[in-house]
Amino acid sequence: MDWTMVSARRLQYQESRMNMRYDQPLKVLVTGASGFVGRHLCRHFIEMGYDVRGTCRSSSPILEELPDVEWIRISDISPNTNWSEALDGVQYVVHLAALAHQVGKKGKGRFDEFMRVNAEGTRRLAEQCKF
Repeated sequence: MDWTMVSARRLQYQESRMNMRYDQPLKVLVTGASGFVGRHLCRHFIEMGYDVRGTCRSSSPILEELPDVEWIRISDISPNTNWSEALDGVQYVVHLAALAHQVGKKGKGRFDEFMRVNAEGTRRLAEQCKF
């Protein structure tokens, strides 16, 4: 593969994705950015020239692996979560944060908690998006 051509295409793509209004790269919010899928997606967006903001629940070594990500801590996703700081100035949202692998495990998780986070919390995020 001709990496010069790939780099030239990537640069051309990045230039075409610039926000003409502000002449800055577009910003994407990735919720659940410290998870397996989220961190790979963040790397991809960074390579494509996007500014990336990611949410995480707490400190993690992953945060140091992705120094180009602007990290916002969201401790709990619920119908009451305030997403305004995370959403400020973003043009795109990729919502990956969720409770997974919890319902049904012995002594862990309840369906109402699963729904509170995954359904109601997601609804709250969607309602606060102003595009």
